[in-house]
Amino acid sequence: MRKLLSANISRLWRSKIFSFVLLTAAVMSGLLLLANQFNSASSIKYMDFPFFSQFIYNPVILAAFITLFLGTEYSDGTLRNKLSIGHSRGSVYAANLCASVILSVSFVVIQVLVCLGIGSLVFETFRMPTEYVAVAAITACMTAIASASIFTAFAMNIQNKAVSIIGMVGMSFAVILLVSMIAGVLYAPEMVYEYTEKTVTGLTYGPLVPNPGYIRGTARTIAEWVNDILPQGQLYSLYAYDFDRYARWPLTSAMVLVVSIVLGYYSFSKKDIK
Repeated sequence: MRKLLSANISRLWRSKIFSFVLLTAAVMSGLLLLANQFNSASSIKYMDFPFFSQFIYNPVILAAFITLFLGTEYSDGTLRNKLSIGHSRGSVYAANLCASVILSVSFVVIQVLVCLGIGSLVFETFRMPTEYVAVAAITACMTAIASASIFTAFAMNIQNKAVSIIGMVGMSFAVILLVSMIAGVLYAPEMVYEYTEKTVTGLTYGPLVPNPGYIRGTARTIAEWVNDILPQGQLYSLYAYDFDRYARWPLTSAMVLVVSIVLGYYSFSKKDIK
């Protein structure tokens, strides 16, 4: 296990993929800061929006990089060689998972450092409490680890690298779409105006009535848990400045991590390696 992990870290460090990962994180944060610097909206003059919104597409990017990095295990015959010289499937899986986690957390660390470093020079301070800034950074790391576990599980069980990359990136986009739909329901107002009428003097609003699209009770609880279990859901909550349920995010990320490891390794242990 130690030799495998050392070899993986060495390969990761020398890999052009890892260098591109770090460069992508820095460029993404830099471009977001630059775009918001030229935004005329006064609310964007603070660091809140650039910082909290930069993580939302991380799972999509990590899906591509992790499956690309691990995909060579099959295409180059590396995986078969490791098993043939006596390494156990458990140690191979664990070493690859650790490499994926290192790649993912490094991506987030670069994002945070670039955003805080450059952002502090061109933006005002945060309006959100410092506690929430720390929560956002920790949550981004936790969701990166959970995402790495999911993508490792698929990459270790799909021998075709192209299929693995396309499938994981497509799935990540699909989950973001699902999360945006859930957010549309969760953030719907409880009360809405019955009608809005445009007159010569301006807009006239009718009385406030219950919003038929607002969900309550069990349905709302289920929607909140689904949102909080999905890594993209937690990142969307950061984007929306929604910290009402952040205390359970470590638990849900740990759940995703454990389940994906168990299912991924179980499938890999039964897989016929060609």
